[in-house]
Amino acid sequence: MDIYIVDTNLLYSSILKPNNRIAKFILEASGYGVRLYAPKYLEAEIIRYKASIQSVSGYNDDEFEVVKNQLFAAITFIDDAVIPTKSGLKHCELSEI
Repeated sequence: MDIYIVDTNLLYSSILKPNNRIAKFILEASGYGVRLYAPKYLEAEIIRYKASIQSVSGYNDDEFEVVKNQLFAAITFIDDAVIPTKSGLKHCELSEI
């Protein structure tokens, strides 16, 4: 099983456009044999920019929560303290997915 790290930009983009290729990959990752991880602070970042996301997307509160929760459910959030500052993780572009 492959492991990918989701960053704020990918999640932000996926919430704005839940039918785009990135969002679809996140939602279907387990079917591709992929586990998705993200630092815990990413949850707070998305909530922090809720008003901005709603302004751009036109979501009301309920719609925002539905999309956010669907995407969050596909990602395992890990405590920031356990993330190494240096790692041997391979960076990959979406085009490689």
